[in-house]
Amino acid sequence: MNYFKQVLNENKYNHHYLFHGPSRDELAKKIDTVFHTSGYTTSAGSHGDLVYTKGDKTLRMLLGALVAYYTFRVITTEKENDTYEVEL
Repeated sequence: MNYFKQVLNENKYNHHYLFHGPSRDELAKKIDTVFHTSGYTTSAGSHGDLVYTKGDKTLRMLLGALVAYYTFRVITTEKENDTYEVEL
């Protein structure tokens, strides 16, 4: 993504990135494409606030560390003129 501007906050639990240039729909489509090509599926949410999951939650609870299960919640908010904050 060539619209990346800066990292606002990055710690163990949250990552906030600032993008400038694309429309909110275009940015959401690009984020969606990146997650879907990595094998994630959309499990909940609406446009601009989506939850992506990968793996099987039931098997993760039964077999523990032998099965991978990942969940990401991606929130896209508009800041000012064509600037958007993406929170993971």
